[in-house]
Amino acid sequence: DAYYFVHKSGLYKVRFGDFQTKKAAHKKAETVRAAGIIKAYYLVRSNEYAVTKQRKGGGRSYTRNEILENGKRSIRGFVENWRRAWEEGDLQTYTGCYHSDFKTEKMTIQQWKMFKREFFRSSARRKVQINDIKVEANGDSAVVTFKQSYQTASHQSLGTKTLHLRHDDDHWTILEEIWQPLFDQG
Repeated sequence: DAYYFVHKSGLYKVRFGDFQTKKAAHKKAETVRAAGIIKAYYLVRSNEYAVTKQRKGGGRSYTRNEILENGKRSIRGFVENWRRAWEEGDLQTYTGCYHSDFKTEKMTIQQWKMFKREFFRSSARRKVQINDIKVEANGDSAVVTFKQSYQTASHQSLGTKTLHLRHDDDHWTILEEIWQPLFDQG
């Protein structure tokens, strides 16, 4: 398993395993570099990693958990940007959150974008609230589930939304979106 995140320094940090020797870690890193996945690398022992040093009795499990939590924060940040763009009517940012392979049961991504453009024009003011966010990440994919409240002057809905995300080209996008009303909203 490999985990990566963008550190506050702007560098990508990658953790791809536990190795008994520096030679074994170097061999694995060279394999990853030769495959074109990374261009360069720097090996760090877990006890040299700053996060591990900050926590008494740190270690591998703490470092792995920190990486996973950073990944989940990145996903939550993406979801908040999507929500805000939707609420503010920023169509370009909102539709940019969707993967080029996104489709609904009845529409391609291009048809869906045209539909959303008209939908955004017809309801200038909207309120979108999300809570109870649950994130399950696995490499370059994630599933995010949350309760969503949506309100305009003429429409109101409350339900559970599930977003299936994909991480491509250094950013998250929505590949699939599932909506389940909490009750009959007639």
